[in-house]
Amino acid sequence: MKENIVSVQNIIKKMKRRYLLQAITFQIEQGEIYGLLKPNGEFI
Repeated sequence: MKENIVSVQNIIKKMKRRYLLQAITFQIEQGEIYGLLKPNGEFI
């Protein structure tokens, strides 16, 4: 079993009265590659 190098639990991001993220949880194990995409499909 691989070791978790990143563990994120229950992220919430709110701007004014609108939730942008709500209860996001994930883990990244050693050797995995992740990327984030903007709404237009561009990598961050």
